[in-house]
Amino acid sequence: MNFTGSGIAKFKEYLWMRYAIFSDVSLQGIRMSFFSS
Repeated sequence: MNFTGSGIAKFKEYLWMRYAIFSDVSLQGIRMSFFSS
């Protein structure tokens, strides 16, 4: 069981969610670039 890898993934997801909630405008930009690629 790779606890470290799982922990990093959860941590990144947590940071991304906090960032998305903090900056809705940036969230729209991330969505646009994500679906465009």
